[in-house]
Amino acid sequence: MAASQRLLVMPDDGAQAVVDWIDQAQSQLLLKQFKLQSEAIEQALLRAQQRGVRIRVMLNPHTSGGDRWNDEAFALLQGWGVEVAWTSERFPVTHEKSMVIDGQAALIATFNLSEKYFTETRDYGVVSHDPRVIEQVMAGFDADWERRAFEPRLDVGLVWSSVHSRGQMARVIDSAQESLRIQHPKFVDAVILERLVAAKQRGVKVRVLCGGKHGLSDWDVYDTFSSLRL
Repeated sequence: MAASQRLLVMPDDGAQAVVDWIDQAQSQLLLKQFKLQSEAIEQALLRAQQRGVRIRVMLNPHTSGGDRWNDEAFALLQGWGVEVAWTSERFPVTHEKSMVIDGQAALIATFNLSEKYFTETRDYGVVSHDPRVIEQVMAGFDADWERRAFEPRLDVGLVWSSVHSRGQMARVIDSAQESLRIQHPKFVDAVILERLVAAKQRGVKVRVLCGGKHGLSDWDVYDTFSSLRL
């Protein structure tokens, strides 16, 4: 594999980019997903199952508001004989969206595997062939699958929620010397807001893209707009 990383950009690359990637799997596929509602992805998983790929899927059981998006996909995969489980009860929700193919490449994405995210929303995914990244994503998957604690290494370029992510992101922001470009729907964390203000005060050019109320829970709207005014 020539490139160590590949960027997927949604909605430009669309579902087919992910389908093509799943279709490359020969021996093993690990999938952890917040929302699975794409027939194209489900059919790609079925094809992989039929050609003998061992597939393990973890789906988040419900949103923080209680919506159960994945019940239908769970039953469908289970009916096909795919190994499928709910994500770990250690977390109120598992928002991770990752996939590992044959232990050779890992996809870490902001997009759900749902038609909306392939056609309407701006999202990104990074396909990494870095062995350290792949090993860590697989280790995190196995820990959640087996319902045990996981302590990630923090020196391989991945940011892990929930315990480590605030400090990791603060250090990234604090390292900026010239510019910060930030694209995010919500700004509700005081520590991160303080680090952004401090970056601006030390002369860093800070630019922020926010989609307004789109995609925000009702309880996040006021904090986000207060932060944006600051």
